[in-house]
Amino acid sequence: MCIRHLSPRHIAALGVIALFAGGAVAQASDTDATYTARGSTVGSGLGTAPQIDAAIQAAAGRAGCTTRSFPAEANGVAYANVNGNLHSPGALTWSLSSVPTNGLHFPVWADYGFYNQPVPYGYQVHDLEHGAVVIHYGAKVTGPRLTALRQFWADHAAFILVVPDRSPSFPKNAVVATSWQRWISCKPFAPAKSLPAIKAFRDAYRGTGPEGASAINANATAPGLPQPLAPDLTSALLGRG
Repeated sequence: MCIRHLSPRHIAALGVIALFAGGAVAQASDTDATYTARGSTVGSGLGTAPQIDAAIQAAAGRAGCTTRSFPAEANGVAYANVNGNLHSPGALTWSLSSVPTNGLHFPVWADYGFYNQPVPYGYQVHDLEHGAVVIHYGAKVTGPRLTALRQFWADHAAFILVVPDRSPSFPKNAVVATSWQRWISCKPFAPAKSLPAIKAFRDAYRGTGPEGASAINANATAPGLPQPLAPDLTSALLGRG
């Protein structure tokens, strides 16, 4: 099954839904075109820190969020120069940010969807290379705030992972969205204020990673890799095509 041949009608027929805990159902409104790469905004992804769009910086300022971009991780650049890629099965380290935005990663990537278990960074970074936006939420983002974040994902799920982050350095009341070499951090996360800024970031950067891949699941098993609580069924079905 080739994603370029899917129309919005076919996407609907595939049942692009996310099943929430407790039986709630959300209908994703993305079209087939949203699942295809849109061209890299970071070139090869091995260079200097990229710019962040002025409109995103303005949206972040209104929301009380912050944005930042990062150069390529040096160990990743060195590895890629020798091996031609960033896929390392061994121990992985990142030095430029507490939540990695680029660099070495595992050969397998995490499936797209909404998670209630932490996803190891080595899988996430591979998703970022494909053009994902990974939205991390802290331990105190619960109740109505988590429900709002989950609905935000379900409304436009293509290229998105939402994952709990339980690393000691991650702020418990924050949401941080990453793309390759960029992030937006909203601390504390207040849905009414924060989500418009995260939306601007998502809309600008999803599908723009350096590898130019479509939003297709690996549909793989790997050590320590959980499955999403609510999968993006379109990405899952495309991965089986």
